[in-house]
Amino acid sequence: MARSLVMAVREKVPFMLTAAPNTFKLKQGEPLDVTLTLKRREDMPNAVQLTGAGYQLPQGLEIPTTPIEKGKTEAKLSLKTEKIKPGLYSFTISGDGQVPVDKNRNVRCVYPSNLVTVTIEPKEEKPKAK
Repeated sequence: MARSLVMAVREKVPFMLTAAPNTFKLKQGEPLDVTLTLKRREDMPNAVQLTGAGYQLPQGLEIPTTPIEKGKTEAKLSLKTEKIKPGLYSFTISGDGQVPVDKNRNVRCVYPSNLVTVTIEPKEEKPKAK
Protein backbone atom coordinates (compact mmCIF):
# COMPACT_ATOMS: atom_id res chain seq x y z
CA MET A 1 0.00 0.00 0.00
CA ALA A 2 1.30 3.46 -0.88
CA ARG A 3 2.09 5.79 1.99
CA SER A 4 2.01 8.89 -0.15
CA LEU A 5 0.44 10.09 -3.34
CA VAL A 6 1.63 12.99 -5.49
CA MET A 7 -1.13 14.87 -7.27
CA ALA A 8 -1.32 18.10 -9.24
CA VAL A 9 -4.55 19.99 -9.80
CA ARG A 10 -4.99 22.34 -12.76
CA GLU A 11 -7.92 24.41 -13.89
CA LYS A 12 -7.65 23.19 -17.49
CA VAL A 13 -5.11 21.08 -19.34
CA PRO A 14 -2.99 23.12 -21.78
CA PHE A 15 -3.73 20.74 -24.66
CA MET A 16 -5.56 17.50 -25.43
CA LEU A 17 -4.87 14.90 -28.12
CA THR A 18 -7.58 12.75 -29.67
CA ALA A 19 -6.74 9.78 -31.91
CA ALA A 20 -9.36 8.81 -34.48
CA PRO A 21 -10.25 6.24 -35.35
CA ASN A 22 -9.15 4.59 -32.14
CA THR A 23 -10.09 0.97 -32.91
CA PHE A 24 -8.47 -1.04 -35.70
CA LYS A 25 -8.62 -4.57 -37.09
CA LEU A 26 -5.73 -5.11 -39.52
CA LYS A 27 -3.81 -7.89 -41.22
CA GLN A 28 -0.13 -7.98 -40.29
CA GLY A 29 1.67 -5.61 -42.67
CA GLU A 30 -1.31 -3.31 -43.36
CA PRO A 31 -0.71 0.32 -42.36
CA LEU A 32 -2.32 1.69 -39.22
CA ASP A 33 -3.54 5.12 -40.37
CA VAL A 34 -4.59 7.39 -37.52
CA THR A 35 -5.36 11.11 -37.30
CA LEU A 36 -4.46 13.01 -34.14
CA THR A 37 -6.43 16.14 -33.39
CA LEU A 38 -4.95 18.73 -31.05
CA LYS A 39 -7.15 21.02 -28.98
CA ARG A 40 -5.11 23.79 -27.34
CA ARG A 41 -6.02 26.01 -24.41
CA GLU A 42 -6.41 29.66 -25.52
CA ASP A 43 -3.00 30.64 -24.08
CA MET A 44 -1.13 27.64 -25.56
CA PRO A 45 -0.01 28.58 -29.11
CA ASN A 46 3.17 26.45 -29.27
CA ALA A 47 3.90 23.40 -31.41
CA VAL A 48 3.37 19.91 -29.96
CA GLN A 49 5.55 16.89 -30.84
CA LEU A 50 3.82 13.52 -31.22
CA THR A 51 5.90 10.58 -29.96
CA GLY A 52 5.63 7.04 -28.67
CA ALA A 53 7.73 7.92 -25.62
CA GLY A 54 6.53 7.51 -22.08
CA TYR A 55 4.22 4.53 -22.45
CA GLN A 56 4.89 0.97 -23.52
CA LEU A 57 4.13 0.31 -27.16
CA PRO A 58 3.39 -3.08 -28.72
CA GLN A 59 6.66 -4.78 -29.62
CA GLY A 60 7.54 -3.87 -33.21
CA LEU A 61 5.48 -0.65 -33.31
CA GLU A 62 7.37 2.59 -33.79
CA ILE A 63 5.83 6.05 -33.67
CA PRO A 64 7.98 8.61 -35.47
CA THR A 65 8.37 12.01 -33.83
CA THR A 66 5.90 14.18 -35.72
CA PRO A 67 5.15 17.86 -35.07
CA ILE A 68 1.80 19.58 -34.98
CA GLU A 69 3.06 23.08 -35.74
CA LYS A 70 1.90 26.34 -34.23
CA GLY A 71 -1.45 27.24 -35.78
CA LYS A 72 -2.20 23.65 -36.92
CA THR A 73 -4.68 21.31 -35.24
CA GLU A 74 -3.97 17.83 -36.61
CA ALA A 75 -1.43 15.35 -37.90
CA LYS A 76 -1.85 12.09 -39.78
CA LEU A 77 0.32 9.09 -38.92
CA SER A 78 0.74 5.94 -40.99
CA LEU A 79 2.28 3.33 -38.69
CA LYS A 80 3.87 0.12 -39.94
CA THR A 81 2.59 -3.22 -38.60
CA GLU A 82 4.94 -5.70 -40.35
CA LYS A 83 6.92 -6.39 -37.16
CA ILE A 84 3.93 -6.67 -34.81
CA LYS A 85 2.92 -10.23 -33.94
CA PRO A 86 -0.76 -11.12 -34.32
CA GLY A 87 -2.77 -10.23 -31.21
CA LEU A 88 -4.78 -7.52 -29.44
CA TYR A 89 -2.89 -4.38 -28.36
CA SER A 90 -3.62 -1.00 -26.78
CA PHE A 91 -1.39 2.06 -26.69
CA THR A 92 -1.41 5.85 -26.52
CA ILE A 93 0.45 8.50 -28.50
CA SER A 94 2.14 11.21 -26.44
CA GLY A 95 2.02 14.92 -27.08
CA ASP A 96 5.02 16.91 -25.82
CA GLY A 97 4.86 20.70 -25.77
CA GLN A 98 6.25 23.84 -24.18
CA VAL A 99 3.39 25.47 -22.26
CA PRO A 100 3.52 29.15 -21.25
CA VAL A 101 3.26 29.74 -17.49
CA ASP A 102 3.94 33.50 -17.68
CA LYS A 103 5.23 36.02 -20.23
CA ASN A 104 8.86 34.89 -19.92
CA ARG A 105 8.71 31.19 -19.14
CA ASN A 106 7.47 27.89 -20.61
CA VAL A 107 7.15 24.50 -18.91
CA ARG A 108 7.42 21.20 -20.77
CA CYS A 109 4.21 19.16 -20.53
CA VAL A 110 3.55 15.66 -21.86
CA TYR A 111 0.00 14.33 -22.21
CA PRO A 112 -1.24 11.06 -23.71
CA SER A 113 -3.91 10.69 -26.37
CA ASN A 114 -6.97 8.58 -25.83
CA LEU A 115 -6.40 4.82 -25.95
CA VAL A 116 -5.85 3.25 -29.40
CA THR A 117 -6.75 -0.45 -29.70
CA VAL A 118 -5.59 -2.62 -32.58
CA THR A 119 -6.17 -6.26 -33.45
CA ILE A 120 -3.44 -7.62 -35.70
CA GLU A 121 -4.45 -10.74 -37.62
CA PRO A 122 -1.99 -13.06 -39.39
CA LYS A 123 -1.26 -11.97 -42.94
CA GLU A 124 -2.75 -14.14 -45.60
CA GLU A 125 -0.28 -16.56 -47.12
CA LYS A 126 -0.09 -16.55 -50.90
CA PRO A 127 -1.06 -19.90 -52.43
CA LYS A 128 1.98 -21.89 -53.51
CA ALA A 129 2.38 -22.37 -57.25
CA LYS A 130 2.26 -25.99 -58.36
